[in-house]
Amino acid sequence: MARPLRLAFSMVLAGCSVLAGCGASAPPATPPPPTTLTVADPTTADGARAMEPVCFETERCDALDADCDGRIDEGCDGAPGSDALAVGLAWSDGARLAVEVAPAGLRAEAPATDCEERPGPPAPLYLAGALGPGEHRVTVARLERCGEPATHASVSVAFAGRALGVYVVEVGDAPADVLRFTVRAE
Repeated sequence: MARPLRLAFSMVLAGCSVLAGCGASAPPATPPPPTTLTVADPTTADGARAMEPVCFETERCDALDADCDGRIDEGCDGAPGSDALAVGLAWSDGARLAVEVAPAGLRAEAPATDCEERPGPPAPLYLAGALGPGEHRVTVARLERCGEPATHASVSVAFAGRALGVYVVEVGDAPADVLRFTVRAE
């Protein structure tokens, strides 16, 4: 019984010398410091109006940062989670809208329904995702019109827990630019 054990032990030792020392491994690589993304130069687009925030004790699930904590409608159905970018869109007529962040390719569209089936304002539309460094633009487009020549919408934008603002836009047949901003890596 001792012989197979000695053989196995000597094979392990031989393997160790072939593998350059068993246990003498290179120290683990130090991970690079985390990159912090910040936003700079938020600029309201022509035709959009910035609104002054009104703060409440709790969120109201209205596509706004009602409690002014830098997060849009946290805890509400469909609201953005903790992604770097959060956009909330609300409007009052029966039109079907979409919100997009370019050039990142992030887009959210309201579901298609018949105009007559829309009893009141649609539920808020949310968009969330990660953005890399560079210039970004938020736009709103009307995909379907329900009688009105233009749709009035409010758009809330937050990045990395910081509210960039709430904007009001009028959306007609052409998409409406809302906001331009720069994401920087630090």
